Amino acid sequence: MVRGLRGLLLASVASLGCGDEGVEAESPTQPLPCLPPNRVVGERCLEPGVQDDGCPAGTLALENGSCRPAGIPPELCADGFVHDGDAGCEPILPAEPCPAGELAVPGERACHAVMPCGAGAWGDIPIDGTSVYVDAGYPGADSDGSMAKPWTSISNAVAAAPPGALIAIAAGSYAEDVVIAKPLRLWGICPERATLLGTDAVSAALIFEPEASGSEVHGIAVSDGAFGIHVVGAPGVVLDQIWVHDSPGRGIHVAGGAGPTGFTLRRSLIEHTIGFGISAIGGVLTIEDVVVRNTLPEANSFGRGLSFSHEGGSSAVLVRRSVIEKQYEFGIFVAMQEAELEGVVARDTLPDVGTGVFGRGIQLQCSTGDTCTSTVRSSLAERNHEVGLFVSGTDAAIEGVVARQTIASPNAGGWGLGVQSSMVTGLPARVRVQDSLFDQNRQAGLLIVGSEATIEGVVVRGTEPSTGVVTGSGIGIQYSPSTGLRASAVVRGSVIEENTATGFFVSGSDATVDGLLVRHTQSKPSAPFFGRGVNFQFYPDVPTAVSMRCSVIENNPEAGFVIMGADATIDAVLVRATTPSAQDDLFGDGMSFVSLLDIPTSGRVTNSRVDRNARAGIANFGARVAIGTSSVACNVIDLVGEASAGLPFVYEDLGGTTCGCEPLGSCAARSVGLSPPEQVPTP
Repeated sequence: MVRGLRGLLLASVASLGCGDEGVEAESPTQPLPCLPPNRVVGERCLEPGVQDDGCPAGTLALENGSCRPAGIPPELCADGFVHDGDAGCEPILPAEPCPAGELAVPGERACHAVMPCGAGAWGDIPIDGTSVYVDAGYPGADSDGSMAKPWTSISNAVAAAPPGALIAIAAGSYAEDVVIAKPLRLWGICPERATLLGTDAVSAALIFEPEASGSEVHGIAVSDGAFGIHVVGAPGVVLDQIWVHDSPGRGIHVAGGAGPTGFTLRRSLIEHTIGFGISAIGGVLTIEDVVVRNTLPEANSFGRGLSFSHEGGSSAVLVRRSVIEKQYEFGIFVAMQEAELEGVVARDTLPDVGTGVFGRGIQLQCSTGDTCTSTVRSSLAERNHEVGLFVSGTDAAIEGVVARQTIASPNAGGWGLGVQSSMVTGLPARVRVQDSLFDQNRQAGLLIVGSEATIEGVVVRGTEPSTGVVTGSGIGIQYSPSTGLRASAVVRGSVIEENTATGFFVSGSDATVDGLLVRHTQSKPSAPFFGRGVNFQFYPDVPTAVSMRCSVIENNPEAGFVIMGADATIDAVLVRATTPSAQDDLFGDGMSFVSLLDIPTSGRVTNSRVDRNARAGIANFGARVAIGTSSVACNVIDLVGEASAGLPFVYEDLGGTTCGCEPLGSCAARSVGLSPPEQVPTP
């Protein structure tokens, strides 16, 4: 069997000439004829690869009639981010890590203290005539909470203060556990100088009980204690400009208790805690302008930055303009009813210490069987392990997100975005991914497993294989053997480029594709026969069906399309300039339809152009392929037909198709002993 024709027909390729594309008008007033493979849409004559709205593949039509390239437009960059001039947004942050006790959130180029200290004993605390005062350095034994005779412990001030009072805390180290059971405002001079040191006698250094609803804490540091801060059934707690650090347990923990609970955390730093930076079981939480970093693993296990779960009642979390970095297992873990992340940086997450698994930047899931919804907008997940952003069994909207440089864990992976049906509830995830960039990840830029996805205006590029894995697919849509669910995806106006082995991969699933640009897929030494732009293939006993329109597949090695044990409908698609595999100089087909034993392949190609490919324009290996109103031009061989798996090849002529290379003429399939491409391992 002859696997390639590169050497055999190289001379004949050199002698062929491809004429100018398009048709000139016969006179200035006479309209151009719309000849196949062009098509009429409304009053326009559109070429293959142009979408029905007139925009080329890889772009989206705007209301003003212009066509916007895929990727993140500048207006989707969040506060504190700047457009990179290409397809993504970059956070404005210091180039070097901040030292202990300092932070920077997106939009800040320099590290700074959590809060300025101000002058005098009380700094900038907004004291008034009703304030209660605390000063650990007061030498007298006659404290009464006045400015002249302040309490020397925070607990004494809390006990004496009336509900709603402001407790002003001067510089000092306060070795005690403080329990708040009424609405109060605690205000320290600044976290650098006023520190609450827990004694580990109760659950946390600072505890808010249900009666403390509406309490506030500003300008203190919390350290030591079993936890840093514990909110138990108290809603509306405000924590502002605090520094929680070096706790032997969690930094901040929220437990729903008997009633609603929650807090707002702003302009704060949580670092060097153990197990969790911030955790919650239920509650309503808002986190803004916060840095959580260097959470240490608990009991040789995980050290999550943010971890939120649902347990009865209502649960919701909003995280905005924050940095979550250098955690173990998960940077951000959310299993609440509602979650919204905007302008968030989640980076440098490491695998679980004990098991070596995960290391995910952001994980969104629904574990209760209830409906959960999540939104991730204008955020960055980078240099995490296994998955940058993972969605399991929940509804999610992902917009303006950059996920890049994900590193494979020891158990492989390295995806930029992973979407998977839940192995806990058996439910699919349902996601909408818009205007995002997935760059320089491993194994898959974006992987949809047993779930439903709408993908629009994204750029996926530079995906590399993980160790021991052949592929580095741009987008993978595939069946989930764990849950028995097929994936279903709509992909529109997107770009897949410079990925490895396969650009766009579908197996055991459905996909509807419109306006996709797939180019420059790479062969690698680990996968010398691959590099194909698009690969639709069987999954045992699970059908694969794909419809692709108005797309461009160009400059890929080995094959532009491979359809293997699948059904494909291809309309208004341009496939061109496919080259042989870089490693062995074989193949180079524009489209390749391959039937396998007991798994037939079928395809329908209309209004399409297959040009200047290095081996066959369309190769049919035991498949049934219908072709109409298309052009198969300037390939080494335009149509190839070979038997495969005991099945004859069948071409059905739908009319209006031309072959050749100036002049174009009728089409006839040839059998020359070519071998079909191989099956690609599932990403």
